[in-house]
Amino acid sequence: PVCVETLGFDGYFPPHKIHSGESDFTPSRFKPMPDVYLRGAESENYDPQDCICVEDSASGVGSGANAKLGFIIGYVGATHIAMEKKESQAEDLLSGRKSEDRRGANIVIENMSDIVPLIKFFLTERIAGRSIPDGKISTPVLNELKGKYYLKGAYTPMPMAS
Repeated sequence: PVCVETLGFDGYFPPHKIHSGESDFTPSRFKPMPDVYLRGAESENYDPQDCICVEDSASGVGSGANAKLGFIIGYVGATHIAMEKKESQAEDLLSGRKSEDRRGANIVIENMSDIVPLIKFFLTERIAGRSIPDGKISTPVLNELKGKYYLKGAYTPMPMAS
């Protein structure tokens, strides 16, 4: 809910629309299991490929990937991630080490406000019937981002802007 509140999305996600692997399931279904994302998509009548997740952990990214969500945004801007650990955390989120198919985040950002142009990009692509391959985000969208971001390179995630 912190992300929802930070972005001012409370009106779109009232408490009954926020799901948890612990409170929604008996027994609990923790990430990287896909259940919480599948429950959220189903409860809103969306296909998982039309959904986005924002995650700050490898297990969370794995959960989104295992649910086959359409767009996974990694986030390393929270205060619990030390400045000197942001790049290694971003690499971990991009790596896909907790997903069954090794899919990681499509992009990792440090500035929470960068979620808005990324959501707009995703919606435009989905409306046009396109999916987003890992790291394939258009240059004009990347130029809109205010903070540092990371994309998968050939072998190594590269910080692209600051």
